[in-house]
Amino acid sequence: MIQRGFTLIEVMVVVAIVAILLSIAAPNLVAFQRNSELRSTASGFLAAVQLARAEAMKRGVDTYMIPASGGNWANGWIVFADTDLDQALNTATDTVIMQTGAIASKTAVVTGSANATAFADGSSGYIRFNGGGFSMAKDNTFRSGAIEFSVTGSTETRRVVLNNVGRARLCDPAKDTTTACQQ
Repeated sequence: MIQRGFTLIEVMVVVAIVAILLSIAAPNLVAFQRNSELRSTASGFLAAVQLARAEAMKRGVDTYMIPASGGNWANGWIVFADTDLDQALNTATDTVIMQTGAIASKTAVVTGSANATAFADGSSGYIRFNGGGFSMAKDNTFRSGAIEFSVTGSTETRRVVLNNVGRARLCDPAKDTTTACQQ
């Protein structure tokens, strides 16, 4: 008579091998998830900037992208067409084009960096496009700048760079050392 099954030693060896493999893979999965959230957040921000520019040119009016609340981009952002021309969001008269929620808790907006200028500081927390699609300050001067996103506990960063004619791009400052990425 043949008995089928596993011995206790065989089961313990398999469990030990699985435990070793999981202990190796788990940290990499966490890093993968955080980096994925970083890329998603930065890409979403870039898409919103590009949407704001496209809507400004389509509608022929100033379009703004502002932090959703508290002057902090980490709380999300709002894209709106400034139809009443008062340079501020007025939900009764302006057209809200897009609104997002807060970004992932492990992803942060980098402020106070020489390379994350103009859009990250509290004094100028907005991006404005005129009807021609040019990036402008509220005083009607051309404006360029960058905003940077990072992952807590990692050296990974992504930067959204906007030049003064309104073209935006996403770059990885660790890999792209051109002046266009080092805004």
